[in-house]
Amino acid sequence: MASTTNQMVNSGKNSLDKAKDMINDSGFNDAEQMIEKVRAGFETAQDSAKEYADKAVKLAKKNPWYVAAGAAGLGLLVGSLLARRRKH
Repeated sequence: MASTTNQMVNSGKNSLDKAKDMINDSGFNDAEQMIEKVRAGFETAQDSAKEYADKAVKLAKKNPWYVAAGAAGLGLLVGSLLARRRKH
């Protein structure tokens, strides 16, 4: 599970580096070029998000107990924070 998370983080960092390189390497001459570069960057981010979502679904299908434990832990955390707020 940790290696999958590391792979996802590394992939995200690589996508961010590519986007930074695109911005740094391009000289914007007019607004249309800037809009096109932003649109291309958005599409890259959207593709990466879809890829990560697919990986998350596959991970959840392989390890449903991890997902259930994570959801339970998050529920306990939020519940304890809300309960603490009401006591004061």
